[in-house]
Amino acid sequence: MRACSRLALVLAVALLCAAFASEAFAAPGSIVWKKAANPSAGSNDLSLSAPGPGGGVYAAGMEGAYPDVDIWVVRYRANGTQAWSKTWNGPDSGYDQALGIAVDKTGDVYVCGRTRRASANLDSVLLKYDPAGTLAWAKVYPFAAGSDEADAVGLDAAGNVYIAGTEAPTPMRAYTGKVSPGDGVLLWATRYQGPGMVTVDDIAVTRAGDCYVAGRAETGTNSGTYDAILFRSVAAGVASWTKSWNGPKGGHDEWTDVEPAPNGRVAVSGATHENGAADLACARYASSGKRLWARTWSSAGSWTDRCRGLAVARDGSAWVAGLTSLQEGVWHGALVKWSSSGRRLFSRTLGTAKTAADFEAVAVDTGGNAYVAGTVGSGAWDLLALKYSSAGRLLWRTTAGFGSGSMDTLESICLGPPGYLYATGQADTAVNDTRGVVVKIRR
Repeated sequence: MRACSRLALVLAVALLCAAFASEAFAAPGSIVWKKAANPSAGSNDLSLSAPGPGGGVYAAGMEGAYPDVDIWVVRYRANGTQAWSKTWNGPDSGYDQALGIAVDKTGDVYVCGRTRRASANLDSVLLKYDPAGTLAWAKVYPFAAGSDEADAVGLDAAGNVYIAGTEAPTPMRAYTGKVSPGDGVLLWATRYQGPGMVTVDDIAVTRAGDCYVAGRAETGTNSGTYDAILFRSVAAGVASWTKSWNGPKGGHDEWTDVEPAPNGRVAVSGATHENGAADLACARYASSGKRLWARTWSSAGSWTDRCRGLAVARDGSAWVAGLTSLQEGVWHGALVKWSSSGRRLFSRTLGTAKTAADFEAVAVDTGGNAYVAGTVGSGAWDLLALKYSSAGRLLWRTTAGFGSGSMDTLESICLGPPGYLYATGQADTAVNDTRGVVVKIRR
């Protein structure tokens, strides 16, 4: 009996070593494993991701059929096995959606979003799961008598938790809040009220706990025209400054992504609009609120360009991913890089007159290489991942699908253990049902 047990253990160890060896010798761009899961029938989507301790990955999104949709959080180990999968149904069993994710050094994961109440109003929600998948706490914050939501979450070096979102007295305003990681109690909140409606898209938290929140603010009551805004709250909960940007088109402008940059600076990306057309935009701010530069980009002959993601390299250069509409009327993936001083270094596009592409997310490694996730196809769509060198050379391109005729896309990307990355998204099946997708790729 003992001999059989020892033999089984030896075989298990041998299989594990073989799996690790096959991963280690996989060619760059190779898919190590891909997983698709649907905890229930309906719309299942994993639009958010964050690396976890031990080489695994956390992903979050939503599952279920409208109007009964729940927040979904899942953890995969580095070998592709699912450690756990959890769903959260709000207090009134309404439409619940995850909008942001953050993971601390110990493996606790925080997911923020919104939950629809019986009154039809929305409330901000923040969930904490421990590394084993146990729900430590779930907090619903009714910031205002009307609707509110938590659009983004971030952590400082000490593991303190910060959320940013919108709340609706009239007109809608933005908020930043600090939350106790132990019990989810809201410790403080700061607000930004504009002349018209304000919305929030992203938060960047420094190691010291200073918060930069990006979004847009209506230039007047019910004006329908917006300026891009960036506001800062310091660790003590004091609103430090708010800066708006009216782009060169003079129309609607927005910041959709914000990331810390070297030397205490912060980078933002988004778009500037006019009469339905739009250009990509990127800017750099000092911690004092001084705008150091702002740049825009549009591909030749395009009608509109959209920003999907931002990543800042160690040297301060900024990579902006998105899509551009060229003359043939097909969306192409777009990737633009600016130096830390605001000089456009290059731009790259992907697509043909018959094949569309969309770049949904971007991440940068310590060597300055950029990784892009998105989708590509004509009719049916496949998962798409690419690697570009710091000089803009395409090093590899990988596509994968989950069946003929399916509509598959990657929506987020994060760097895993050295040599690997994770991307998450959605796979659409032939029965009009979607599954959440997690992919591990050799860098």
